[in-house]
Amino acid sequence: MSKELLIAGLITASSNIVAAQNDSDITLFAACSDGKNGFIDIDGNWVIEPQFYKCNGFCNNGLAKVSVGDIFHETYGYVNKKGDLVVEPVYRFLGDFADNGLASFTTVYKDGEPSKCGFLNSNGKIIIEPQFQYARKFNQFNICPVCINEKWGFIDTTGKMVIEPQFQDVTEFGNNGLGVAKYHDKYGYIDTTGKWVIEPKFDIAFPFNQFDLATVRLNGYVGFINTSGEWAIEQKFEDKDNPAFGSNGWAPVPYKGKYGYIDTTGKWVIEPKFGEAHLFSNNGLAMVFYKTGWGYIDTTGNFVVEPQFSFAYPFDRYGYAIVENNRRMGLINSTGKIIVPPIYDDVFVNQGVIFATLNKKWGILDSNGQLIRFITVDWVAKEW
Repeated sequence: MSKELLIAGLITASSNIVAAQNDSDITLFAACSDGKNGFIDIDGNWVIEPQFYKCNGFCNNGLAKVSVGDIFHETYGYVNKKGDLVVEPVYRFLGDFADNGLASFTTVYKDGEPSKCGFLNSNGKIIIEPQFQYARKFNQFNICPVCINEKWGFIDTTGKMVIEPQFQDVTEFGNNGLGVAKYHDKYGYIDTTGKWVIEPKFDIAFPFNQFDLATVRLNGYVGFINTSGEWAIEQKFEDKDNPAFGSNGWAPVPYKGKYGYIDTTGKWVIEPKFGEAHLFSNNGLAMVFYKTGWGYIDTTGNFVVEPQFSFAYPFDRYGYAIVENNRRMGLINSTGKIIVPPIYDDVFVNQGVIFATLNKKWGILDSNGQLIRFITVDWVAKEW
């Protein structure tokens, strides 16, 4: 079947949906049945019939990324909650939409021509013609990293090059207007005009956070610098991961084989005693590994949920955390109470709804972990 006929068939099929589609605020979940993907509502009814190779969840602009084809010939588009293909699935790759409404796309190989990247809007209209080797996402300063001939620079929303391609790599800009750039195998920081503010001298560097501190690695150790490039917190932590500060101003850091927590001055607020530690969530709890298992501590360093799990996950934005024992999954709530014991093959929260599966059967649970209803699907996608 030709790509044109396949797309035409999908457009026709996408009109075969239930009446609930008229509600633009309806909550939909990507799900799979018989090897095809579509979208269900909270009752498990198919709102957009399974017809796609892959589906992502819906973005804030009301669009979801979908693909057609197979593992060898997969192309991407965007669908709305009515099932309309507003961006036809003809692209080798589609990026996420930035706040300015633009998303990158990558063309497919054609007649020996290499893929090129450009940008389109949420109506599928091409705004910046495909011309780049690689492209990422527009940032808060309305400039976007693009690559030409293996060198990275930045364009504005018209496609004009505002920072000439010259870097080996670039990453995110902090809200202070400083972004990480790699040059001659070292990392430093540039401003939004491309001027070096902190010369490239680090083995690796990460974006500045809300406290105007950035994590950097040099000669096998990690520390934190300020916007002048000076050490704000001395370089003494082991090079195990990327220590970062949470919203409470504390960072889990490895020191002499154990993890503890420091504040933005580098002072220990919880002495290093854990095998592993993660950021504090908004509920004031953090997951840590201690002795033989994972648990959750409060800001005094005391356990609210004793270390008893073979693995654990941070709290999500809905106030739940997934816990695991013997490859079985459960949930705790924001107070640390186990509401779903770890008995399921999988359990997770998507848009505030608890899904669980056991022995290939799927259901929806209430906030107390009780089954509300079974749903007839092969699987439900996790939240993106």
